[in-house]
Amino acid sequence: MNRQEKVEAFDIYLAKHKGCLTPEQENRYIDLIVEARSNHSEEEGQEQEEPLPLELVKLHKILELRVRDNSAEVNGFKIGGQVMWINKYDRANLRNAIDALEDSAEETVKFKGVTLPVAQAKAMLSAIEVYAAKCAEKTDVHEAAILELGSEEDVERYDITVGYPEMLEF
Repeated sequence: MNRQEKVEAFDIYLAKHKGCLTPEQENRYIDLIVEARSNHSEEEGQEQEEPLPLELVKLHKILELRVRDNSAEVNGFKIGGQVMWINKYDRANLRNAIDALEDSAEETVKFKGVTLPVAQAKAMLSAIEVYAAKCAEKTDVHEAAILELGSEEDVERYDITVGYPEMLEF
């Protein structure tokens, strides 16, 4: 893929995944895309293409990382073979509901369409919270590592999939 095709691909990828980067990262990414486009038009006719700015390549890899971080590949657990997820807000609400059920001596709770003993649901929710924290930590570690890389080749080779905990199965 040549430089201009990469710029276009990066731009389309950002448009599809708007909001995955921080506002500052997204604005910088857009600025670098605009800069790369304008530099390309000035450089047409040159024998050898200039590489993309390393900062843009890193931001693109971080965008890929954040997209993966928000996907079912990371945000998921299995109950009876079915993959599902509970976001942070809903986990907090479910924790409150389980505590209330426990306090009122209820024995079961409906958890993602499955009826479970309250104690089991509480343990599952705790495990999910720990899993989510470990995944977030790994994503932060990957982002920091990407920012330290020194070449486009190193960034492209960097594997954003390693080191995440195994998906929970209940």
